[in-house]
Amino acid sequence: MSRYRIQVDLWPWHTMFEGRRTGDVLLLPSTEPVSLDLEIADAELLAAEWARAPSAFEQEASRSIKAALREREDQIAQENMAHAEE
Repeated sequence: MSRYRIQVDLWPWHTMFEGRRTGDVLLLPSTEPVSLDLEIADAELLAAEWARAPSAFEQEASRSIKAALREREDQIAQENMAHAEE
């Protein structure tokens, strides 16, 4: 995990779960995920912009990016607590 970048794999446009994170779920053989590898600040800006977009994909992707950012913050907080206890 990088403290400066985040990677989010999303279901592509026009699929049943478009914009949601793929997680460990296997995609259909002919489906490639939309893979975003972003600086943290860029991810925050993209999530804010896509939250206001009319596209269902972009709105769901915004929620997915925000969830990934929250998880990253939680992981960093746990690491910081572990280092503080040492």
